[in-house]
Amino acid sequence: MLKRTADRLARQLLGVKKTVMKKIVKLTATDLFAGGGGLTEGLKQAGFRVVSAVEREEHAAATYKVNHPEVRLLQRDAVKVSGSDLGGRIDLLAGCPPCQGFTKLNRRLGDDPRNKLIFQMFRIARKMRPKAIMMENVPGLTTKGKDDYEQLKGQLESIGYKLKEGLLDAADYGAPQRRLRLILLGGLGFEIQPPQATHGEDGLPRQTVRQAIGSMESPRTFAEARKEGKILPSDWHLVRTLSEKTLSRLMAAKPGKSWTHIPSDLRPECHQNGFRGFSNVYGRMGVGQAFADDYRRMRYFQQGAVRASGGKSNDLCSRSGAASNFSEEIQI
Repeated sequence: MLKRTADRLARQLLGVKKTVMKKIVKLTATDLFAGGGGLTEGLKQAGFRVVSAVEREEHAAATYKVNHPEVRLLQRDAVKVSGSDLGGRIDLLAGCPPCQGFTKLNRRLGDDPRNKLIFQMFRIARKMRPKAIMMENVPGLTTKGKDDYEQLKGQLESIGYKLKEGLLDAADYGAPQRRLRLILLGGLGFEIQPPQATHGEDGLPRQTVRQAIGSMESPRTFAEARKEGKILPSDWHLVRTLSEKTLSRLMAAKPGKSWTHIPSDLRPECHQNGFRGFSNVYGRMGVGQAFADDYRRMRYFQQGAVRASGGKSNDLCSRSGAASNFSEEIQI
């Protein structure tokens, strides 16, 4: 989704077709709130040369450095970064500000101080004057964060950016994941349209989780891997050793249902005695459906995609799939 968005953007900036993109000098980009580097990966796949990135959290920054050692990473608070720190004039300013305060999973009252970080997109854009901007966040930014979001759009428009936005689902762009995200696009004096969906009702069939990982061998447990002495940093096909009780609970979960359909004698103590809390735990994917935005058991073959279960939005997989339609509409 972001990869396609970035690809569309790059082609518009260059005023060329995709077939000649590789013959042209690459556009430059900066990645704010870079996380582990997923958005940077998508930008690179779309033809951008990412010259700088900003990430404050130490573990995410360490991951970014491994994924993108050639990019100049500033490990500091975005509020303290200047335009000159980021390398001067760039073609694209891209960023995925923290979404925790806007997500539907956050039911706490009061403002999250991280919510105001979206205004760093404006501050940096005003200083660097990139030809285009791209911002991603959860849909809740338009509701829970509506006042701040409208203010940000007004600020960007005041300095010449023409804005377009869309709620895009990663499943509509070939990812085996239902992941709905808000994408804000802006061109300095020109419009950038969100990318057309490639999968779904008017396109190719959506990918299922089984299609994506069904041919993989069964994973090893960490204990088995340690015994074999074969744990590699790149080996993510490992699982924890689950107790017989936990395995019984998972096996008892019904397709498309939650823990409420597990026999009471198998439920954890915290789900006993009339518990009425979250229903999105102890679920299990079944035949016919793809992973959705919770842990309920789903039918494994249903057209659709994996929907992330409330994880941080800066993960590598979600970013690398969304940047490639972003380049089509940017004229130099």
